[in-house]
Amino acid sequence: MWISNAKDAGLFMVMANVDLTLGYKGITCFLVDCDTEGLHIGKPENKMGSRASFTCPLTFENVKVPEANILGQIGHGYK
Repeated sequence: MWISNAKDAGLFMVMANVDLTLGYKGITCFLVDCDTEGLHIGKPENKMGSRASFTCPLTFENVKVPEANILGQIGHGYK
């Protein structure tokens, strides 16, 4: 996934499904700090337009997010 201004962000709002059997009802919003182990911000993409904001790939490798970082309630990511 590519995120605008990712290299300047200190915190990411990540929408993820906590239970695939629930479909969209499992979508939950998490706050993920940029220093979280397993979160990798790649180098900025070379784009033709909008060069004023950097767009970087963001990857997650076995990222663990504490329960305190759930924004709202589990399964209420779309509310």
